[in-house]
Order: sequence, then structure tokens, then C-alpha cells
Amino acid sequence: MRALLDRIRPWWQAIPQTLCYQVVTKLVLAAALVGLRRLAAWALASQGRVAVTSGDYLFLVTSWQG
Repeated sequence: MRALLDRIRPWWQAIPQTLCYQVVTKLVLAAALVGLRRLAAWALASQGRVAVTSGDYLFLVTSWQG
């Protein structure tokens, strides 16, 4: 049993560091996605659109907002 605990100990010791990394990366990604969402909403609003569908390919290719 002692040998098993000695083999598992490094895994248990790495858990707090791994969780901290996960939290930090998720916060950074969430902040970036919020910024991108606001930028996309602004670009759509500046063109007078409320959404982009598959029929709007010409808009996406020909305008600077696309």
C-alpha cells in the first residue's frame, strides 16, 4: 500500500497547479471571447444588420466589417 501511495503522490501534488492553470486560461479565453463578441456586434450594427446568415457571403467578402 505504501508503494502505491508513493507512486500516486506526484499526481496529487500536481492537482493544485493544474487547477490554477485551468482557471487562469479559462478567464483569459473568456475575456477574449467577450471582446470578440462585442466587436462582432458593433460591426453588424454599423452595417444595420442583426445577424449574418449563409446568404450573406457577399457582405462578408465585400465589406471591411466582414
